[in-house]
Amino acid sequence: MLNRIVIMGRLTADPELSHTQTGKIRATGSLAVSISRAPEITEFHDIEAWGDCAQYLTNNYHKGSAIIVEGAIRAREYTNANGERKKAHYISASSIHFPLAQPATAPDKWVPIEEPALKDLFDEE
Repeated sequence: MLNRIVIMGRLTADPELSHTQTGKIRATGSLAVSISRAPEITEFHDIEAWGDCAQYLTNNYHKGSAIIVEGAIRAREYTNANGERKKAHYISASSIHFPLAQPATAPDKWVPIEEPALKDLFDEE
């Protein structure tokens, strides 16, 4: 079976970096994603990254940053305060990219450029 997602949105807050008890690096955040066919509708998706990907996310992106996340959809089960079993879905990132970037004056610095309208990318012929 295939479980792969590529999604572009803006971070709703600065990503949070944490470490597990075994020393693994983890970053979490949330993406706001506008629906291309209905731009007045925004969906919010939790994201999680590990290791180098987590470090890259927290070092290079902040609230409002536009990013592309590649990864898989995962589910986590938990019990809420009322004792009810719940399931939450999130995106487990395998890679994170700047959308449509161009080099600035220094080759190791990147700046975002204007994004095309998403509806233009997906219009049917």
